[in-house]
Amino acid sequence: MHFLRDADLSGDYCYRVKPAFMNAQHELSYGAPQEVAIGLYRETYPGLLNMTFTRAFVSSKTFVDRYVSKGQGMQTLIPANADKGLDFVPTHPKAKEALAWMGSRGWPSASRTPPVRRM
Repeated sequence: MHFLRDADLSGDYCYRVKPAFMNAQHELSYGAPQEVAIGLYRETYPGLLNMTFTRAFVSSKTFVDRYVSKGQGMQTLIPANADKGLDFVPTHPKAKEALAWMGSRGWPSASRTPPVRRM
């Protein structure tokens, strides 16, 4: 696994590998170099949705104390069903603050569709 030092880069990042093979006599031979470009994006779907790694922020006691109550539970912040994700609109009164706590930089507009990404 590789993590870039500069997370603010954008565009394609090119990885180049040259396979090495060892035979029964412990001699190395090399295959043809191969390259692959990986698109770097600050947002998963620019202007629509950004996926982040929250590292258990949601399950922290402080998060629950601040944002989860009997009338305003997690169902008011995030969709109960992942298939509803892009159409879901949070109703929690502190949604913007709670989503920022979880690592979100905004919430998608329900009227937009995600762009097609080339792989």
